[in-house]
Amino acid sequence: MISEPLGLPEGTLIVAFFISLAGLALAVIVSWIYDIHPEGGMVKTEPAEKVKAEDFPKSSNSWKIASYFSFVVIVALIVLNIIPRTNNKKDILDKSIAVLPFTYLSDELDKQYLADGTMDEILLNLSKVEDLRVMSKTSVEQYRNTDKTITEICGELDVAYLLEGSFLKNGNQVRLIVQLIQPGMEGHAWSKKYDRNWQDIFSVQSEIAQLVANELQAVITPEEKKRIDEIPTEDLNAYEYYLLGKNRLNYHEKDADLWRAIDYFQQAINIDPAFALAYSALANAYYRLTISALLSPGEAYPKVSEYSQKALELNEELAYTHCLLGIVKLSYEYDYSGAEKEYMRALEIDPKSVEAHTYYARLHFLFRRTDEAIVHIDRALELDPHFFWAKLLKSELHFSADSINEAIRLLEELRNSYPYIPATYWVSAVFYTHLGRYEEALSMLDTQLALMGDDNISDEIGLQGFIYGRLDQKDEALKQQARLDELSLKGYYVSPRTRVWIYLGLDNLDEAFAVLEKAYIDHSIDPVSFILYFYPIESLQSDPRFKDYLQKIGLNN
Repeated sequence: MISEPLGLPEGTLIVAFFISLAGLALAVIVSWIYDIHPEGGMVKTEPAEKVKAEDFPKSSNSWKIASYFSFVVIVALIVLNIIPRTNNKKDILDKSIAVLPFTYLSDELDKQYLADGTMDEILLNLSKVEDLRVMSKTSVEQYRNTDKTITEICGELDVAYLLEGSFLKNGNQVRLIVQLIQPGMEGHAWSKKYDRNWQDIFSVQSEIAQLVANELQAVITPEEKKRIDEIPTEDLNAYEYYLLGKNRLNYHEKDADLWRAIDYFQQAINIDPAFALAYSALANAYYRLTISALLSPGEAYPKVSEYSQKALELNEELAYTHCLLGIVKLSYEYDYSGAEKEYMRALEIDPKSVEAHTYYARLHFLFRRTDEAIVHIDRALELDPHFFWAKLLKSELHFSADSINEAIRLLEELRNSYPYIPATYWVSAVFYTHLGRYEEALSMLDTQLALMGDDNISDEIGLQGFIYGRLDQKDEALKQQARLDELSLKGYYVSPRTRVWIYLGLDNLDEAFAVLEKAYIDHSIDPVSFILYFYPIESLQSDPRFKDYLQKIGLNN
């Protein structure tokens, strides 16, 4: 735009256009009526029949040419500045940002959770602005302590700005330094230092988010501002316990960290019983326990439901909490219509929730609404191209739709990009097992088990047992049953679904169906995973008992 480099007000160009248009009309009229006389001055143009060709003033054409040139210039201005441009990628990109992990300005490594919590809240506040595109926490975490340049990070995340920060808390005093950076610019686009009392932390987080949004010229609606300014708790002791719990939940290395997270969230609630986010986080922690096979669904899911409902009683507009309720209804209660309502409500509250789009895609696929599933997966990846779980689900959808090569290719990309996440190797092992590529499946499981260490590895043991059975190594398959028994004695939850693998590997359908019945009673069969790739035995799926089983869990259509 011409007005941008000159620093002119936004409407300047339009005003100038209409003035120029009026001037052009006047110039055309005057040039038609009058001519510039060669000896100077203007004379009225004689009618054509009274003027000989040689009597035309030699300079009259130049005036008309100048008028025509003015007309061309004005048309060009219209094309370049008035008509909307078809390539508006830059306009979109200018409102995109990633918030990098903040640094804690001290050697006290155990206080890093304060810097992480502050970064999280600023990121979440920015995410509440519909006019901004904000990278998720899972996407930016890979750049903690990175050696990559600002330009490289922005290029990989496809964002125009980065927000960096450092944090220090000394007693009740807080120092927070934030820098908004745009690659290619000298210095920082925006930088600010805050020396405040810890009591002011919420207002500081809100102020930073709004300053950044204004710098990116994002529109903040009154409703969005209200949500950004909302204070989660009046008690900062409760808030610190909440941050400790989030730190354990987000960065847990061992199963024990999940239990510590639960303890911290519970302490936050004991201090402030009206702390909605603490209830939501507690529900999320119990959900993590059951998907990690540390608690049975019968123990975990009722707590997920209880704490989610309590959080929503205190604050109904918690999008992810609605997702948690949707998960309970889908995976535990087999209430699929109820799950859909929760996911739809989550997206109504936060249309940019990549988690809600991903969970809703799983539900769509459960009922073979493939087009709708793809729409939500693609939307999730449009919002956050680096969201791991959406990428993993996309590979699963391709595999289930018999796009085997594409599914394997996507998994290879995930293993290269996220070599430290065990789930990638688990899904790869399942796929290779379905394809009869047992040695490759075992290799994937070996890598996964090395990453998991002492965590609950019951599902992996069950799959190993299946493979050994198919390889006619029955003794090895039976040894996996013994390993599952040992895990149970150590206090781990061993789902009946894991033993189904082993019995199917040994071609013992009667035992497999008996254990499937236990899994139904235990609610340990996730319907989506069950439909996505079943157990890879045709005799199981052709057995009439299998159809009855699908009907039990509401999938008889």
